Amino acid sequence: MKTSKSEHESSTTHINLISESTIEQNEPEKEYMTNDNDTLFRKSIEVIKYGNFTDENNEKDVLKQILRLLVNPINNEWKQLVRHLAAELQLGNLMLSRLETAQTDETKTYCVSILAVLGMLHIVIDKAREAKREMRKYGGSFMIFGDAELEKEDNEVALRRKVELIYQYKQSFEESRRIRLDCKYKIVRKFFGIIVDQIRQSERLRSIAIVKDSEVIPQMISFNEMTNLKGVVFTVPQYQQSLTQIPQTKIQDQDKWIRLNIQLDFETEERIAKFFIGKDIIEFAGVGIKKLPQDIKVVVMSQSPVKAYYVDNQERKGEEITQFIPWSI
Repeated sequence: MKTSKSEHESSTTHINLISESTIEQNEPEKEYMTNDNDTLFRKSIEVIKYGNFTDENNEKDVLKQILRLLVNPINNEWKQLVRHLAAELQLGNLMLSRLETAQTDETKTYCVSILAVLGMLHIVIDKAREAKREMRKYGGSFMIFGDAELEKEDNEVALRRKVELIYQYKQSFEESRRIRLDCKYKIVRKFFGIIVDQIRQSERLRSIAIVKDSEVIPQMISFNEMTNLKGVVFTVPQYQQSLTQIPQTKIQDQDKWIRLNIQLDFETEERIAKFFIGKDIIEFAGVGIKKLPQDIKVVVMSQSPVKAYYVDNQERKGEEITQFIPWSI
């Protein structure tokens, strides 16, 4: 009995010593655990990257190890470090690439799980939808379920497109309301020239309209209202820099002259309108307007100050033309 008791005491003492020894070893292990996990995390990613698998260290186990290190942080320091390592080592791109060729369900599941932890699950779903449309295999296809999911996405895309169109329409409407042109006009009862000068290089809208005398035109008019006038609206061309010139960072003022001549046709004596461009009134716009009513008025519209005046004379400008636009009311 004494022997048994002695053995028991000896055994108990031995167990206690082992327990104390184990406790003493755990403390220093915690200090180096972060560094050990850093090394293990890097090596695991390297194995996946180069496909250096063995029977003892197969792909499933390595992916499982990476996932464990991501979702089971030892301490706050490691929790922050592992996210930084994942970004530094481009773990997300590696998993997306591996998912393209994954064959086993376990590999696919672990890859998608890692991507989900990294906040990249939406990329997997987008790629799965794209693969389904193109009728090809993809490792993440199990994340979507049949045609209903695709129909849902199509509806979402259509809805987003409608929202974009509504927004664009609203922007266009607001712009048309914001752009308002100051109108000046003269009533024309016989042929004479109207000259608009000091048209400068800018993006500001300017135009000349020929409308019936009875047409009511407000002092301030929007761009849409201007284009819907009954008559003819001639938009003043903007000054364009020659291709041979060196581009200027500062916009230089350039005088442009637009002349509208309302006169009689050379042969038929019918009232026509011609536009000329250039300070010397030598560049013909190329198109005339025929069948003008007797009582019309010319409206000059601009966002910025512009000079407009007319010359009452019998002068006929330009050569005979054959290309006409009929007057519309």
